Amino acid sequence: PLATTRLTIGGAAAALTGAAAVAAGGGARQLGEPGRPVVLHRLPRGPLAVLLPWNAPVPVALPKLLTALVHGAPVVIKPSEWATSSMTLLAPLLAEAGLPDGVLGVVPGDAQLAARLVADARLTAVSLTGSRAAGRAVGSIVGGRLGALQLELGANNPALVLRDADVADTARLLARAATVLSGQWCEAPGRVLVAPDLAPALLEALLDELATLRAGDPLDGSVTLGPLAHREHLACVQGQLARLRQTGGLVHQAGAGSGVEGGGHPSAFGLPASVVTGLPAAAVDEELFAPVLTLHEVADTAAMLAAATDPVGGLAAYVFSADVEAAMALGARLPAGEVKVNATSVLDLVPDSEQSFWGGSGLGGHGQRLLDDLVLGSRIVGVDPPGRPL
Repeated sequence: PLATTRLTIGGAAAALTGAAAVAAGGGARQLGEPGRPVVLHRLPRGPLAVLLPWNAPVPVALPKLLTALVHGAPVVIKPSEWATSSMTLLAPLLAEAGLPDGVLGVVPGDAQLAARLVADARLTAVSLTGSRAAGRAVGSIVGGRLGALQLELGANNPALVLRDADVADTARLLARAATVLSGQWCEAPGRVLVAPDLAPALLEALLDELATLRAGDPLDGSVTLGPLAHREHLACVQGQLARLRQTGGLVHQAGAGSGVEGGGHPSAFGLPASVVTGLPAAAVDEELFAPVLTLHEVADTAAMLAAATDPVGGLAAYVFSADVEAAMALGARLPAGEVKVNATSVLDLVPDSEQSFWGGSGLGGHGQRLLDDLVLGSRIVGVDPPGRPL
C-alpha cells in the first residue's frame, strides 16, 4: 500500500547519509611495533553481484550497494523480473549525483540470466535475497567456483504465545505483522504456537483485528491491505492453502467472524487476510509469504521450543509474555537470527543490529560488520620479528 511504500522509501535518505561512516571499516591498520611494520589491509574482493527480491528492492539494495561503493567495489544489480522499475529509476539518480560510469550496472532479467551472471568469476562476491529454491541454485554455482556468498532466504517464522500473554495486544501485533506488505516479507510471523486454553480467544481476537483492515487498490492511501505482488504468486499461495485444507486445515477469513472461507478481497491479485487452524505445527513447513497465519495449539513451553526448532527455519521468531525476563531467556534459546519480545515491527531492534541466517534461512547475515566481510577481504603485510625458531 502507498502509505507503507512512503515509509519504506523514506528510509533511503538515511541510508545514503549514513554511508560515509561505513568507509571507516576499510583501509589499513597498523599492528606492528617500532622498527617492525605489520599492516592489516581491508580491501575490496572485487565486483559485487546483488540479486534482488521483488518485495522491497530499494531497502534491500541500498545497504549492499552503498557498502560496496564506499569500499571501492563496483556493483552489478539484477532486479527481480517482477520489480525492475525501482533500480532503473535509482541508477540514473545516482549517475546524476556524480557516480562514475562503469561503477554500477543494472541488468534486468530472469533466472537464466541470474545463473549466467553469478557463474562469472569476475564477480568475486554474490548476495541474493530470495527463495530457498533460488538460494540453492545460486549457492551451487557460486560455491562451485569458491566465490564469497551471502544468501538471505525465507523461513516460516514461529511466534510463541505463552499462557500469561496479553491476548488483545498479541493479536494486534501479530495481525499487523502478518499483513504489512501483504505478508510478503521474509521475517513475518507464520506459525503461531499457543497454549490450548488461550487458542480460542486468540483466534477470535486475530480475526477481529484482521477484519479492521481495508483491502483494495494499493494506490489508494486509505488502503491498509494490498494485493499480492503478481498473478503467479497468488496462484502459488492458493495452491499452498489448498494443500493445508486437504490435510485437515480450516481457513478462517477475516470479516467472517468464526466462519470458514467467508471473506474476500476487491483487488485482482488480492487474498483475504486469514488464519488457518486444525493442524499440528509440524504439518506447516512452507513459508506462505501472504497475509495468512497458522494457529497451532501446543501444550507447554518445552513443546513450543521443540516445535519452533525447525531445521529449515532460522530467520526470525517472536515471543509474547507478560514476563519479559522469561521471554528473553526463551528467545535466547530459539534458533533464529532475530527474536522480538512483545513486538513485531519490520525494523531492526537497534541501529547496529546484527543477526546470522540460521539453519535453512541462508548464509551470512544482516549487520554492517557482516556486510563488510562480504565485500572486503583481509590481507596482512609485514616483517617477522628477528630470531624466530620456526
